[in-house]
Amino acid sequence: MSYTLRRAVPADAEALSALAGELFPDACPSFMRRSAIDAFIAENLSIEAFREHLAHPSWRAWVTERSDQTAPPEPRPSVR
Repeated sequence: MSYTLRRAVPADAEALSALAGELFPDACPSFMRRSAIDAFIAENLSIEAFREHLAHPSWRAWVTERSDQTAPPEPRPSVR
């Protein structure tokens, strides 16, 4: 199995938004209200927000891809 590291492009916005929305709640303190977490995700981690970030020349994100993978992995079940 081999991997490729590449700079993310606006076409990656949907996948990055989904990943960020799934993982961000795990980084939040336990006392934070879920409604505040959801509001942050909606405003800052949306597909459109990632498209804007990725289109900006000074903003960078990286994507690792398995070269032998033909289909995206199944999503993890949500813990929350």
